[in-house]
Amino acid sequence: MKEIRFVGWFEVVAFASAGVITALTVPTMIDASPIYESQMTDGGKPLWITGWVVASYGPLCIAAAFWRLSKRVRYPWLLHLLFVPGALLTLRAGESLMPSVIQDPDFDSTIGAPVMAAIFCSFAAVIIYFGAVIGAFGAKRWQGTKNV
Repeated sequence: MKEIRFVGWFEVVAFASAGVITALTVPTMIDASPIYESQMTDGGKPLWITGWVVASYGPLCIAAAFWRLSKRVRYPWLLHLLFVPGALLTLRAGESLMPSVIQDPDFDSTIGAPVMAAIFCSFAAVIIYFGAVIGAFGAKRWQGTKNV
């Protein structure tokens, strides 16, 4: 009988990446928060935090969802190709929420600091995802199975 696992190795790597991103970026964001708080409108902080969370963790969540879903569909390569536009769309959606609540709409005064962590996380998600795709393809090919 096939064992049912709720969390596979790819999800563990995605969650570990999210932990590393959080450990590296949150202290910097806390140090820089007084710059943005002075520019925020009333009640804008929850929306700004939501945008940061969506932009930073959205691509990793999309990667984990696409990875899991690709195991259940007939043509997994289609999902692998759609991952990059999905991750970029998620990044841009979260990124657009952040400047909407401050008076500096493109972060010129901060040289884009709030979105740098999200961009880094998106690049990491793409590298991890396609590294896992190539690794899974190589492992399945080595074992002699056809589907990836």
